[in-house]
Amino acid sequence: MTESAASTRDGVDGGFRLADQHKAFFDSFGFLNLRGLFTAEIDQISSDFDAFFAAKRALAVAEGHQIADGGSEVPGGSARERIDEAFGAPVIDTYEHLNFGGHRAIVPDLLESCPELGWLKDDPRVVGTAAGLIGPGFEYFGSEGNIFDCDTSWHIDAYGAPLDRFHIKLLFYLDPLDRTSGALRVLPGTNHHLDTYARQVRPGLFDRERTESTYGLGVEEVPAHVIDNEPGDLIVVNFRTAHATFNSRGARRLFTLNYREPLPA
Repeated sequence: MTESAASTRDGVDGGFRLADQHKAFFDSFGFLNLRGLFTAEIDQISSDFDAFFAAKRALAVAEGHQIADGGSEVPGGSARERIDEAFGAPVIDTYEHLNFGGHRAIVPDLLESCPELGWLKDDPRVVGTAAGLIGPGFEYFGSEGNIFDCDTSWHIDAYGAPLDRFHIKLLFYLDPLDRTSGALRVLPGTNHHLDTYARQVRPGLFDRERTESTYGLGVEEVPAHVIDNEPGDLIVVNFRTAHATFNSRGARRLFTLNYREPLPA
């Protein structure tokens, strides 16, 4: 399903609206790929991302910020806790179990820190996507920049996001990716996290040491939908949709924007 075939732009006020088919697809399967939605701007977006990340990296090296404990408990707290403490750090380097001990560089609050990319929060395509999936009362929930030199095993996004509250993530991958080069893969339908299917697959999937003994195959062999993408595509996932990346080849650049439904009045 492509953006041009299943969504509309209002030429009068610059608004953007998802088609009913988009929302039905997302509600059922827990993900969406709006192909080519930002193709016109993607070269500039990529250039601004690279320049900002390089500047942050230089500052990080100068200040000595690094997290490299594999996600285990160590003096001073876990990697996740130390990321929180270092929220204002230029770049945070992690080597966590979820990433098979590989390197992931993170810049929290990317859009808030980078004026060249801050416009995306107010872009009609971003606002329209969030409003179309959550409703007009949606809340912005922060952004994050990443460079992955690693794979990521199966998981859902739950940190700081209560399960009884609807959350979505908008993903801008800045490199062309497919199943041979680290494209995002999802288990459609696991967004319905209380349903039997989603509950049944989690124990044998999220603990990757159990996957082979449970299913007789490796984590990368789990039947899944691979979201092939080109720079300029906008991928959207429900926080509860099980997802992973495998077969990475070198660094993959990604930044994300998070949105959630408001608390009941």
